[in-house]
Amino acid sequence: MIKGVRREKMVVRRRGLTLLELIVVISILAILTALLLPSVQRSRVVSQRTQCRNNFHAIGMAMHAYHETYGQFPLAGIVSARTTSEDQIEFGSTSNWNLALLPFLDKVNLFNEYRGDLSAFDPLNEKVVGGVVPSFICPSTPREKNQAAFSMPRGTPVFPQART
Repeated sequence: MIKGVRREKMVVRRRGLTLLELIVVISILAILTALLLPSVQRSRVVSQRTQCRNNFHAIGMAMHAYHETYGQFPLAGIVSARTTSEDQIEFGSTSNWNLALLPFLDKVNLFNEYRGDLSAFDPLNEKVVGGVVPSFICPSTPREKNQAAFSMPRGTPVFPQART
């Protein structure tokens, strides 16, 4: 051997993770995710409940503002009726309390688009009747995509006349 030259072991350093380390990391992340998901869902339910409560509060404040303005609460509904034939009466809804509250819920433009001289069933009133007013919806309530946000009467407004 040559004097002055030392033999040293070369240490090879590996970079990266072993398969076992990768599995441990993924397992830890899966456990943390499983623990966090219920709390995220709970917070979502709480926020939806809070939003619903705020919507009810907004409707209550709108009712009070309506009462302050008109000296009474809005009518449940205004319905017109006419006889179409000897055996039938046709009913046409022209308004309800939801519509009356729109100006007090900052929906004046939607309120102004409603034609009070026409029935709620008229196609010209379809945008307002089928419109979405967030204050009338609780986020946790399941509803169809095209469901009207507030309850204007729908369906066939013809009833048989009562016999006397």
